[in-house]
Amino acid sequence: MLRTYRRVHLSRQEILRPIRNSTMSFPTPTVEIQTPRLILRTPVLEDAPSYLSVFTNPTNYEYEPHKPINPTVERYERILTSFAAGTKTGENAFLSVCLKGDDGDVVIGNGGFNSIFERGEGEGKVRVGDAGIMIDSAHWRKGYAKEAVAAMLNWAFHLGEDEVDPKIDVVVFESLAANDRIRGLLSGCFGFKETMSSGDFGEERVWEIAKSDWEKRRSEMVFE
Repeated sequence: MLRTYRRVHLSRQEILRPIRNSTMSFPTPTVEIQTPRLILRTPVLEDAPSYLSVFTNPTNYEYEPHKPINPTVERYERILTSFAAGTKTGENAFLSVCLKGDDGDVVIGNGGFNSIFERGEGEGKVRVGDAGIMIDSAHWRKGYAKEAVAAMLNWAFHLGEDEVDPKIDVVVFESLAANDRIRGLLSGCFGFKETMSSGDFGEERVWEIAKSDWEKRRSEMVFE
């Protein structure tokens, strides 16, 4: 399979600094972001068995209102194909979260942007990215979610010395109120402000993150 990636390589220091000499534009056919330990990239068909494993682990879905329906490798191949198509048109930017390894990269979760859309009118119009992150429970408590979310925010806001406009103006995370894990990540580790709202499945926590919010927080953060 022929793949063309627009790459961003982030060292430990560069997670907290602007991306240098970025040539990315939006939308891009596929996305690949490298951090010290992870690769976040547009899914490919070969990821389907790993997605089946992640999405059928009940621990991962303790607070998710939507449970997998008839999960099979073939079903996830179709889903991943639609993910890649949506990224190509700029409608979304789903990402496989892969752990780097000497014997090859291993998919340990997924994240990215479920949808990218415009909100408001005129001068108040902004591009919103509906974001999410899920790391398989076998890889919890190692800081992978924190590293992945930081990379997602850098990519979304297109932080760089070339001063180009951000791909996304506001990144939004939503979660059921009972999900203390995502709250610990976004409110605890990152210090982002949360609000409450009523959703179809009960009380939800919402985080709306602007570029200025992330610029302030990332300068204060430490990545092990």
